[in-house]
Amino acid sequence: MNQTTQMHPIAPTTVRYIKLGAGGSFARSSLDQGELQLGYHEVPHDLCAAGDWDKVLGHFTSIRRSIGKAKDSLREVQDCYTLGSDCLWITFAGGLLWWGFAEPEVTWLGTDHNRSASRVRRMIGGWRSTNTLGEPLQMNELPTRLTQVANYRGTICAVRAADCLVRKINAEEEPVVAVATSARAAMLTSARQMIAELHCADFEIMVDLIFARGGWQRTSVLGGTSC
Repeated sequence: MNQTTQMHPIAPTTVRYIKLGAGGSFARSSLDQGELQLGYHEVPHDLCAAGDWDKVLGHFTSIRRSIGKAKDSLREVQDCYTLGSDCLWITFAGGLLWWGFAEPEVTWLGTDHNRSASRVRRMIGGWRSTNTLGEPLQMNELPTRLTQVANYRGTICAVRAADCLVRKINAEEEPVVAVATSARAAMLTSARQMIAELHCADFEIMVDLIFARGGWQRTSVLGGTSC
């Protein structure tokens, strides 16, 4: 794992979520070793490396319950082998969002099912769990539309809230927050201008109402002094 205190903003062309093993069983080794680990021990590496996806699909068709499941498995393996180093990969572990970019080369580990994975890609600079300012990306502080991708039952999928994700990593303000902040500032400016133009008697009434709302009680008569 490689944590950086401050980084340049990222600008990925593609974003993918990866579940590191069933129930996150690959997560610890993947994060510690700085690897993008994938199982699929039953899929021949030589076919994937050669890009013979028709044969890979045929392989999955023979072992999956439906053609739909076979195509889902094909898509996941294809993503692992074909997405370049400009793809942003994310995962969730230990209550944190982890992210990084991977080297394009896929290394075959073999079909030993005692291993956590059958193939890996090295992460460029390791996995990170902080934004570009070095602040931790806590899952409970992220919007649901982003964290719900962790419920995906497969292994790899696209991230629908990709723009939101990139903003969180780049420590950028959400557009809706910026609009609300701007609107509040405009409202306060207008309020100050309107208050400045009040007649002194109206201003006194306004102050009286404000204090009354706060539980204060006036003991003298309003007005009485010429403006």
